[in-house]
Amino acid sequence: MNKVNIRFLLAGLVLLPGCIRVPSYNRKPLKSISDSFTYYGVEKNIIVQVKRLTEDNIQYLFGSRSQQKDDSFEVIYLSVHNISPIPYLLFAADIDCTMLPYKEVIKRLKTSSITRLVGSIVPIHVIAYPSAYLLVSGAFLSVPIAAYAGISLAIAGVGLGLACVGAGIKSIVMNTHISKDIKEKIVPKKVIIKSGDHYEGLIFVKSSDYKPQFKVTMHEYNNNECKIIFDVNLSNLHIFPFIKTTNYTYGLS
Repeated sequence: MNKVNIRFLLAGLVLLPGCIRVPSYNRKPLKSISDSFTYYGVEKNIIVQVKRLTEDNIQYLFGSRSQQKDDSFEVIYLSVHNISPIPYLLFAADIDCTMLPYKEVIKRLKTSSITRLVGSIVPIHVIAYPSAYLLVSGAFLSVPIAAYAGISLAIAGVGLGLACVGAGIKSIVMNTHISKDIKEKIVPKKVIIKSGDHYEGLIFVKSSDYKPQFKVTMHEYNNNECKIIFDVNLSNLHIFPFIKTTNYTYGLS
């Protein structure tokens, strides 16, 4: 193989890592950041703790995908312990925040897999024309170097395209993982918190809609008229440590 071939192949190898590299996504449990709550409230043996996640918290939970955030939304961490003898209901509609819907959150955090897949066609398309030209030149003008160069370009283009297709597929897999993770973490429309249970979830709010003071209302499971209201205030300077509950008792950890 002559020097021209080697140069083209080396150029292809240099470009391949850029297409292959796709950030991985590892799911992190919310309990790993369950400390230093700004708000702490107790009503009828229901403990509610709330805090606004810091950039470090968000980076830890969502990794490189948090870079997609661009300060366009805030994330609120809600923790509820039911140490009462009866179950309670928590409805997303009863949280006095303009919450971003699940699909909108996913849209803001995911990367574009389609762009990667479409981009994989470009190397083949761009390299195909000079490759064909060089091959024809080599055939009609009897210039072996042109033919070799054309073959090298063609191989590099196909390899580059396949690598980018692989990167696109990996990106789709990562997007699927983050979609599942957000679906599990985001506060759903309705949560039943049984006696002795603990629930924790995330609330996503557009930065323009964020307010540090809001209400969280909960209802008894068998009596919708019986409710408790928590006046959350995240502008307070006092920080509360995480509360653990065991056998209907609670105390500072």
